[in-house]
Amino acid sequence: MLAKQGWRLMQGKNSLLYGCFKAKYLPRWSFLEVVETPNSSFVWRSIMVSREILERGSCWRVGDGLAIRVNRDKWIPNHPTNMVIHPPQEDEWEWSVVELINWTTRTWDRQLVETKFHSEDVEAILRIPLSRRHSIDKLFWLHNREGKYSEKSGYHLAKQLWREVDSQGECLTGGGINPNRRGYTGSVSTGEACLCFSGGIQSIPEPPSCTECNGEEFEMGTAAWTPVQTQLRCSYFPGNSSVRIQGEVMASFLARGPPIADSEEAKLLACRKALEFAVDTGFTYIVVEGNNTVVMNAILSSRTAYSWLGHLYDDVKCMAAGISNLTVSYVSRTANSVAHSLAHFAKKY
Repeated sequence: MLAKQGWRLMQGKNSLLYGCFKAKYLPRWSFLEVVETPNSSFVWRSIMVSREILERGSCWRVGDGLAIRVNRDKWIPNHPTNMVIHPPQEDEWEWSVVELINWTTRTWDRQLVETKFHSEDVEAILRIPLSRRHSIDKLFWLHNREGKYSEKSGYHLAKQLWREVDSQGECLTGGGINPNRRGYTGSVSTGEACLCFSGGIQSIPEPPSCTECNGEEFEMGTAAWTPVQTQLRCSYFPGNSSVRIQGEVMASFLARGPPIADSEEAKLLACRKALEFAVDTGFTYIVVEGNNTVVMNAILSSRTAYSWLGHLYDDVKCMAAGISNLTVSYVSRTANSVAHSLAHFAKKY
C-alpha cells in the first residue's frame, strides 16, 4: 500500500496527497529525486522505503521530452535497463530528450541520434513512437499491460529485488524491504500491417511467423472505395500478386512504417495512419475494424491509457472525436482475408 501512495505522488500532482507533501518534501524535486531528511515524518519515511521498487519498475513515456534526462533517466522501453547503454562521450549539460526530436515533422532527429549514440542505442531510440500532438512526459509501470502500478505486480517485483539482494548478500537502500510484508511492497517478433477500409477501415497484422520481413519493418497500405456496389477479389501467389477491384476506387496510399515492438503497436500505428488518411481525404463515414481486442477496446474506452502506448491511443481518440460518424469494432482474422492479401501485395512496393 505504501508503494501505491508513492505511485500516486508520481502521477497525480493535482491530488490532495501531493499537495500535502509538496511544500515540505518536494519543493523543487520529484519523488524519485528527493533526498530523505533526518526530521522527516514517520509516514514520509515509510513511503520513501518503497521508492526503490517504484524506481526499478517505472519508465518514462516520451511526450515532449522536457522532463526526461537523456543519460540519467529510464525512457527507452523494450531495451535492457531501459536506459542508454552506451552514454555519449560528450555529456551534454542537462541534456533532455526534447533536443533529440524534430518538431517540424514530430519525429526523431535521425541524423542527430545517429551522430551522438552507439548503433545499439540508436536502433532502440528510433523505435520509440512519438505523438502527433503536444503531450507531456509521463511515467508508466513496466510490469503490467495497463501501465499502472498494482499491488500484485509490485509484490512480485519486490520478491525479485529481495532475491537479488539475498544472492549478493547486501541490503537494499533504505533497508527493511520485505516482499512478504504488504506494507512495503511497492522482442516480440514484428510483422506487417495493412490498412484498408471498405466504407471504413480495417487494421490487420502479418502473422508472427512471417519470414519475408525478417522482423525489421512493416508496410502500411490503404485502399478506400465506395461501400455500395463494391466487390473485391484478391489473390496472392508466391512471386506473383494481383488485386482486382470491381467498384469505384476513391483513394489509396502505401507507406512504410517504422520498426515495431509488438502486435499491439503495429495495429495501433496502422489505425492512426488510416484515420489520418481518412480525415485528410475528406471521408465523413468511417468504420474502423481490427482483430486485436486490446486495441479496439482501448480505443472505445473512455478511461485514460497509462501504458507506454498511451499517447498513441490519445492521438487516435483525439482524431476520432473530430469525426462525425465513426464506428469501431472487433472482427475475427478470418474475416480479413481481403486486407490480408492486400498486405502481401503492399510488401512488394
